[in-house]
Amino acid sequence: MENTYFHQLRTALWGALCFSGSVILATDTARPVAPSEIPKQLTLSDARRLAFANNWDLLAAKSDIDMAAAQKIIAREFPNPALSLSSMKLNVDGHPSSTRAGNGFWERSYDNVLAVNQLFEIGGKRSSRRASAAAGYAGARGRLLDVKRLLDLAVTRAYIAAVQAESDAQILRQSSQSLRQEAQIAQTRLQAGDIAKTERNQIEIA
Repeated sequence: MENTYFHQLRTALWGALCFSGSVILATDTARPVAPSEIPKQLTLSDARRLAFANNWDLLAAKSDIDMAAAQKIIAREFPNPALSLSSMKLNVDGHPSSTRAGNGFWERSYDNVLAVNQLFEIGGKRSSRRASAAAGYAGARGRLLDVKRLLDLAVTRAYIAAVQAESDAQILRQSSQSLRQEAQIAQTRLQAGDIAKTERNQIEIA
């Protein structure tokens, strides 16, 4: 039968895994930890490992880091050129598109436009974009470290509280056992006529 300590510790770990309050949808690979996956005898390192692997806020913060890193890569690149081809003044009403010059490709009245567009950033826009991406990455990294710190603190506090609760329960069990032994000794002494019944009652009350 699982003792009080491990029951409280497992309960505390569950609370630490959800300490942040709101559940955030993270990556598809993330899944809640099952109770069967929690060892019956948890060490502090086991509790931290489970919390870091399954806490939703921590997984979301790691996802933010990945997105911020992608933005840094995008900010370093130049915009791609755009190639376009368009035709205007096409014949849609049955009238020919030919001109006095003829009906060849270059003599028709419609326009064919082939264009290559390239964006050139001026006024320090590219450097500002890179600085903004770097600041976004730094902010995401700071949030990740803060979530790790808070989670580690929550797990450690829960673990210590469970250990303290087990220690208190053990002391109470020992004290209760000692009192029962004293009551048994008092009953034996009463039967032997060594003490009075009132003395036995005082020992039982104590």
